[in-house]
Order: sequence, then C-alpha cells, then structure tokens
Amino acid sequence: MIGTVGDSMGATIIQNRTINIHVNRAFRLVYFWLKQFARRNSGVKIMGKVPTPLTEKGADHARDLYELVGVALSWWEASEDIILGLYKHLCGDVEPVGLAAFIQAPRSVRYSMLKLAMQTYSFLITEDEIKTVERSLKQLDKIASTRNEIAHGHVSNFSLTVDGQQSASGNYLLPSLNEGAFHERGFRFHHTPSTLMNFIDQVRKCRGEILSIDLTVNQRVFERSRFGVNDMIFFQLARKISRLEVPGRDAFELMRHLVNSTSSQLE
Repeated sequence: MIGTVGDSMGATIIQNRTINIHVNRAFRLVYFWLKQFARRNSGVKIMGKVPTPLTEKGADHARDLYELVGVALSWWEASEDIILGLYKHLCGDVEPVGLAAFIQAPRSVRYSMLKLAMQTYSFLITEDEIKTVERSLKQLDKIASTRNEIAHGHVSNFSLTVDGQQSASGNYLLPSLNEGAFHERGFRFHHTPSTLMNFIDQVRKCRGEILSIDLTVNQRVFERSRFGVNDMIFFQLARKISRLEVPGRDAFELMRHLVNSTSSQLE
C-alpha cells in the first residue's frame, strides 16, 4: 500500500511539472503572437521593448562574422597589453607591487592608475603625450560596451519581413538568449561586418597612439638607466634605502663609505 501511494504521488508530481512546462510554453507563444498583433494594430498596446530595426543586409556567410569577432577581440586585448606596457615602463620596475595590482584591477581602475602614473612620473612623459593617452583611453572606454557585445553575442542567420517585403536578411551578431534569464531574442545590438570593422579601426587607432608614446617613454627610461660600474653601485644602494631595506643610520654610514671608496679609486 505504501509503495502504491508513493508511486501515485510521484506520478502526480511529474504530471504537474509536465503541465507547468506546457503552460509556460503556451504562454510564451501567446505573448509572442500578441506582440506581433500589437505591432500591426496601433490601437492595441502591449508592454515590451520594440526591437531596433535590423540592418538591411547581414553577412553572406557566418564565417565572415566569426573571423571578424576574433580579429576584434584580439585587437582589443592588444590595446590592453600596450596600456600595461606603458604603465610598466613608467613605474613597474620601481613599484613592483603597483604593477601586480594593475594587472589584477578592473579596466576602469587600470585607466585611473595609468593616469596617476603619468602625472607622478611626468619627467618621463610630456604634457602633450599625456593628453593623447588620456584621449585614447576615453575613446576605448566609450566603446568598451561594444567590446562586450562582440564577446558575448551570438551569430545568427536571420530574415525579417514587414508588410510582405523583406527588410533584412543574412547573418548578424545578435544578443544571446541567456542574458541573465530566458528572453525572446531581440535586436538590442545587431553587428554586421561593417560595424565590426568600424570597431576594429577605432581600437587600432587608439592602440597605435598609445604604442607610439610607449616606445618613446621606453627610450627615455633606457637613456636614464645607463650607468657605469660605480654609478650602478650607488643606484642599487639608493634603491635599497628608498625601500627601507637598510635602516637610517646604517644607510648613512654605507653611503659615506661608498663615497670615500669611490673617491680613493679616482685618485
């Protein structure tokens, strides 16, 4: 008897779950057709965001979008690499902890850290160069949302007919279906080869401007770090003193001994 009751209850639960699934599917289907009906009848209004019109012509082949998505994301990472390079050339060797923090920080924090580094080490970078880098950072920040769309989009072959006329057809990079929860795929963004190429061009331009300045800063750092044998000994001792590796009084004695020793060699 107990087994019979248990089996009956289990069957009831499964049956209820099956009914719920069918009801949910039916509800979504009805909602979809109501939205379609509302678009054709101005007197009927249903809550919901009206999709952005698609570009008339998408990519002929899905592989065209796949390739451009890879190119776009690769150039974006290349811009991130050169930003890290500039920060490292400005203060990485002197502030190793700062470099580690920079690598782990989110993008907005990294941009702020780089701006602070340029102001702190302004003897290595000119005011005009700082303005150029900040302008490029601002532009990259502006298109960062597009980068996220490209990284998380879904390539789909889609066609749209309005009043019997085909208004859009081809392959598009569209939002995925699982952005937090299931939803009807919309056209919040719809990238085509032309929009992806535009993004790539903007990223490459910003990266190129920062790269040019990074190379110049690196050359200045190299010229400033050319020491003779005795110079290098002073430099290494000064680094230890600045990091408090050598106590104050000992640092003074070591520095005086080094100066006297160097003077004797010169005589």
